[in-house]
Order: sequence, then C-alpha cells, then structure tokens
Amino acid sequence: MCTRVHIWRDPGGRNMSITHPERVDQGTRGSLDPDGAVGQAIENGQTLPSSWYTDDSIFEQEKHAIFRRSWEYVGHRGQVAKPGDFFTCEVGGLPIVVVCGKDMVVRAFHNICRHRHHSVAIGAGNRKLLQCNYHAWTYKLDGSFNAAPRSKEDPNFDGTPLCLKTAKVDFLGNMVFVNPSGDAPSLTEALGPIPILARDRALPLDEATFQGRKSVDFDSNWKIVWDNNCECYHCPTVHPSWYKTARLDGEHLYSYPIGPLQFEVVMEQYEGLRDDNSYYCWPAIFFMSSGGAGKLPDSVADGIEEQAKQPGFIAFRFVPISTRETRIDVDVFSIDPLTEQQVDDWLELILTVVREDRDVCSRVQKAHDAGGSELGTLIPGIDSEYMTQTWEKLVHRALVHPEVPMYAPILERTDTWPPASVPAGQS
Repeated sequence: MCTRVHIWRDPGGRNMSITHPERVDQGTRGSLDPDGAVGQAIENGQTLPSSWYTDDSIFEQEKHAIFRRSWEYVGHRGQVAKPGDFFTCEVGGLPIVVVCGKDMVVRAFHNICRHRHHSVAIGAGNRKLLQCNYHAWTYKLDGSFNAAPRSKEDPNFDGTPLCLKTAKVDFLGNMVFVNPSGDAPSLTEALGPIPILARDRALPLDEATFQGRKSVDFDSNWKIVWDNNCECYHCPTVHPSWYKTARLDGEHLYSYPIGPLQFEVVMEQYEGLRDDNSYYCWPAIFFMSSGGAGKLPDSVADGIEEQAKQPGFIAFRFVPISTRETRIDVDVFSIDPLTEQQVDDWLELILTVVREDRDVCSRVQKAHDAGGSELGTLIPGIDSEYMTQTWEKLVHRALVHPEVPMYAPILERTDTWPPASVPAGQS
C-alpha cells in the first residue's frame, strides 16, 4: 500500500508530520450509503440522516468500526499507581481492565476470562491476581494464565496460551487512554499536535492530578451529544448565563484545525485570565483548560473564583451506552489539591452547562425518532458548525469506508497559523 506524509505547522512554526496509508477513494460502499448520497449531502453542509441516530444496527457498527479502533480516555494514573491497582471500563461496549503489574508497568486487557467469558475484575481496587468470579480461574497481573480449579487433573490441559487478550494503553500526562485494536497507531500519532500545543498554552498536563468526577446521563445518541459539544453556535440560546459571563460570541470564540484530525477552540478571556483553550480529537477526545490567574468578574457564580485561578483542566469522557443513551464523565485535574467543596463547586458550574445541553439533545433525539426532517442544514463557519460538519464526515467515512485507516487525515493541510479563515484579530 502506498503512503504519504501529511505536514502542518504548529503555532511556533515547527513542522509536524504524520505518515499514513494512502486513502482508497474507490472503496466498496456499504449498504448505509450505496450511491454516495449521504456523503455528498455532508459535503454540501447537511447533516447525517435521522436513521443514523435511531438505528440499533448502525450503533452496533459504530462500536466496532469507530470505538474499538480508537484511543479513548478511560481514567487517570492515580487509579493504577501501585502494583495490583486496577480499574474496569468499557470501550465500544468491550469490557476492559487496566492494571498495574508487579513490575510497575500499566497494562490493559479485555476483561474476559478465557474459560467461559465472565469478567476477571469488577469495579476498581487492588489485587494480587485477577480472578474470574464464575469458576475461579486466575490470571497474573501481566495477563498470563495462573491457575484453574482441577485443571491439573486433565493431562491435556495447557493454560500457557490462555493469557488475557491485550489492549493498547498509553498516557497523556496523568490521563489514561486505551485502544482495543491490535494494529492501532500510537496515541502520539492519534493526538497529533495537541500535546505540544496544550503545553505551549500552559495546560499542566503532566503536573495536574485527578481531583474529582461527576457524570451526566443523556437519553440521546452519542453523535447528537458530540455534535452539540463541537460547536457553540447554540450557546446564546441554550446557555444564556454562561454566554453572557464568558463573552461567548464570534469576536471572542472560534475554532480551527490544528492537525489532520484535531481542533482547537479558543475562548478569549477577561484581562488577567488566560484564554480558555479546548482540544478535540477524533473520535471523542475532549479536554479544556479550567481557568487562569486573576480575578473573575462579579457576574461569575459565587464560590468558584479560587478554583478558577488554579492551573488545571477538565477532561470529558463520552461513553456511548446504547442507540439512545450516552454518559458524559466530567473529570477535574488540578496542580494544587482542591477541597471536596471546591471540586463540587467547580463541577457544578460545568454541569449546569452540561445539563442544559442534555435537555436540548433529548428533544433532538425525539425529533429524529419521530421521523421528521431527514436531513438538517449546517452553518459551517469557524464560529459556528465547521467542526460538527468535519466530525460527521469522519463518522460517515468510518462506517462506509472501513478500509480507510482510522486515523487517516481528513482536514486540509494547514501551512499558516492561524488559518486564513480565522477573522483578523483572532490569532
């Protein structure tokens, strides 16, 4: 297969590149878009069809074609700090256990016993061995088979090849990422310029530690939730208080590509505060700075000034549960320890916005279920729905052209910073 190199520049003028297989433009289209009409509609600024948000079979395809082939944020280093520490999660519906070995190496495995498919770990904690609670088969912390009751009575039994199936695990600062695919590119390749840019913007990825989490359940398809989080075109209507406080308008808020699959969103802040920078990476990685150094205006909610001044960031985990169910985990990271009350106050500020989004997404899901307008129309400007359109192109590509590598670039090459499409004064 041919390869090509995609090159772009970061804000400091440094050349960055990613080598990837040449895209196959004539791949076999699946039954989702046999004549290419859906793909053409997205190119023309329309949305995915309603059926893509309501069809259970499409959701099942997404679990395999997208989430089980991608890097997903699943937890933090503090959960696997000592030998035997473990936590469990799901990636694309696949059960995963992340565990720290006796050698202090963090590994990830499919949380599936090689006997009869029960889990080998539940929840989180610390263990000397991973044990299936069905028939008591055990595995060492490196995933190798340890023992099975009465297996020694069978002279033909050999547990050596019955190790747990591995998943890839890597870190961005103190965030833990997992990719179930055996042929996945590195996390560094998937994130592109995000780590360098985040550090250039003084996001303390390496120093900040986990402080707390709250979750919000949505009764809507994950794409509705993600599409909503890709734009702030809705902010003056859905988040009027936040919009007014944070000056979220076209003059102070804009998004643009920083790599072939990555976006940065900049919200220019008040004098004395760092600008808020958010980073998005395909398919569902999203984290943002949590504030700067200075005094917030009186209009900001009481009780959050101190934590807003803390260097840190918020990490969001999007968990597709079913065709019409999605969970967002909201995690706070900070350099300096926060009190429980500070964490609660800070999370409550974020969750106020998330809950407003939840209500809107629920109504959008109901409209799709009702079979209303089949295609919506986007406003694809950098201060509107450009990123939403890009993500819908990526979803379409993953499902209709599965032969294309998961992290093959889709955005145009960026040679200048910021792109020419960013209005004057917004650099």
